[in-house]
Amino acid sequence: MNGKVPRGVRWWRREVMPIQGLSDAVREYRKKKRLDPGSTAELLQSSQSRVAKLEAADESVSLDLLIRSLLALGATHQDLARVITARVARAS
Repeated sequence: MNGKVPRGVRWWRREVMPIQGLSDAVREYRKKKRLDPGSTAELLQSSQSRVAKLEAADESVSLDLLIRSLLALGATHQDLARVITARVARAS
């Protein structure tokens, strides 16, 4: 990389983490399960506004919450690895 962090990618523990890619995946999994944001919030034991922040890659959303949300929506560990590696590959 040229020293600049690409949009949608945040530094975390000296590694590039694909926050936008994970947020996009949350939206995709939610739609795949045909859930509205309110139902998703109930599933995640969270609020509808938090789901909106998840899907918008808001800076207040933690990596932990993104990953737990994806797993709760049915993503596998392999799915998570694909999202992360695809986003990091595009960023470099």
